[in-house]
Amino acid sequence: LDDSEGYEAVMVDKRNSVHVVQYHVYESLRRKCDMLEAEREDLLNETLALMDSSAAASAAEIEARVKMVEREAAWRLEEHKREAENHLASVKEEFTMRLAVSTRKS
Repeated sequence: LDDSEGYEAVMVDKRNSVHVVQYHVYESLRRKCDMLEAEREDLLNETLALMDSSAAASAAEIEARVKMVEREAAWRLEEHKREAENHLASVKEEFTMRLAVSTRKS
């Protein structure tokens, strides 16, 4: 449907302000409209699928990062625990040595 056909297909009765469209033009426009609506529906479905996929990927990334932080926190906690135990052991050893030295002097 080109412009010239569109103008010829629409006849206007100026006395009654009635627009008349030839049937084949209407059918052509109706098919184009249906095709555009179908394309719109397909694009909408694709968009929703991409959004779902993106949300799932984001959720997976967030979960992976949370697990990584949890592992790192657990490792740091163990490291601090070992350091505290080593410090406690060295303090006990120092006090044991001081006690031994002080008992020998007495």
